[in-house]
Amino acid sequence: MKRLSFLAVILMAICLFFMACSSDDSSSSNNGLKITSFSPKNGLTGTKVWIQGQNFGSSPTVKIGTANMTIDGTPTNNEIFAIIPDGATTGKISVTTANGDTYTGGEFEVTGDGESSFPIVDSLSDTELNPGDVLTISGSGFDPDATYIVTFSGNVQGTITEITENHLKVEVPEDAASGNITLALNNESDTIGSLNIIEAIIPELYIFNYSIDQLAQINIETGELTYIGEATPYGSNTRGAVIKDNEYVGFQMHNPQTEQNDPNMIRINLVSGEYSTTLIQYDGLASFDELIMDTEGQFYTFHDWEVHQVAKINPNDGSLTYIGDNSIPEYGNNTRGAVYHQPNNEYVGLAMDNADHDTEPTLVRINLESGEATIIPIPESELTAGKDFDDFTIDDDNNLYAFYSSEDVLVKIDIDTGELTRIGDNIGYGNNTRGMVYHPTTNEIIGFQAHNENQEIAPNLVRINLETGNATIVPISPSPNTSSFADLAIKK
Repeated sequence: MKRLSFLAVILMAICLFFMACSSDDSSSSNNGLKITSFSPKNGLTGTKVWIQGQNFGSSPTVKIGTANMTIDGTPTNNEIFAIIPDGATTGKISVTTANGDTYTGGEFEVTGDGESSFPIVDSLSDTELNPGDVLTISGSGFDPDATYIVTFSGNVQGTITEITENHLKVEVPEDAASGNITLALNNESDTIGSLNIIEAIIPELYIFNYSIDQLAQINIETGELTYIGEATPYGSNTRGAVIKDNEYVGFQMHNPQTEQNDPNMIRINLVSGEYSTTLIQYDGLASFDELIMDTEGQFYTFHDWEVHQVAKINPNDGSLTYIGDNSIPEYGNNTRGAVYHQPNNEYVGLAMDNADHDTEPTLVRINLESGEATIIPIPESELTAGKDFDDFTIDDDNNLYAFYSSEDVLVKIDIDTGELTRIGDNIGYGNNTRGMVYHPTTNEIIGFQAHNENQEIAPNLVRINLETGNATIVPISPSPNTSSFADLAIKK
């Protein structure tokens, strides 16, 4: 009997030993309660811990050692956020359900006591952004001298551009993906929200080759032309083109099929090459200048001779609605292009000759509500090398540019004074040109010319960097033995 009792004691001791030495994870019940992971594994008091598992129920209690943790937000059956309390020491994380079941997980190392320096995040400035845009993280408790890390989905870090007590600004990195954003400071981190990354749209350039009657997309790196669709009747004495939605929309003075003066709009699908034409309905002489499009997708042109007014074009029936009732003879004489200036809601054109047909380079600004015109001559003091300009355009910040061919430089034109800011030096451009556009991705003004500096047929792109003024010449490939191109346009 004594031998049996002694054996029983030994067996009981062995069982207790293995129970005590079992895994860090343990449960007092068989109801499926479990902690599968938690993070971070260490931090200061005040650190928020993300606990994952199963069967937590709707009102669990969470502890570190014997100290109760404060639950942040509303727990779910498989996720709890809880905060390490003041005065806590290193201990195991445990969850107890409302019916008394308890599961004890791994150990959390408390690295310091006291109030956490981690900021409180209240909001994000946006939920959708492009790579390169700046996201503002607003809240309180930010330290301008601290080193924060903002990580975007895809495990890429953003560049922090500004920190104040109430916000942090970070640039969205190029490789960021849509998903959660994490803010980290020292050993603490928190998921502070999510962001949808808008797919970047790479601008595309198009030109019309009327020697073969086809629209082509241009590769700005190689100059290679990719032709779209079949033969299209366009290119006869044109007045410019724009891209709307997925169509190249141009204005021409003649009908190439009838060889008659029949001003019309043409719309060419950028994928299929299918086209439609609409005759312009007008009174007076068939003389028009410079097609533009506003930010709402409305088309405008300037009806020259006898009328001298801006008109809105209905692209479906070709009817014109004239803006205001004032004749504007200062425009339409030897023009260099027109643009839409959104802040002023103006049609802005660069005219080379005044109403008396004397050479006087001038900005003509026409309000698209009232039709009133503001005339801004380029100051004589700026025209030291001559009065020749080519190809007027505008950037995404509504700055105006033209090529001052008398001096072979690109110039930015002040919309209020006409004063010129020169960009670059001795740029080989201005030989039989076909228009200029602003390319936002490369921050360049890009022009198309049909001849080189030796007046030889050699179509090429000229890309002018707006920061350095450096010009890159890109020959059109394969080199066509023709200068028969019209109307450079960009899809942004």
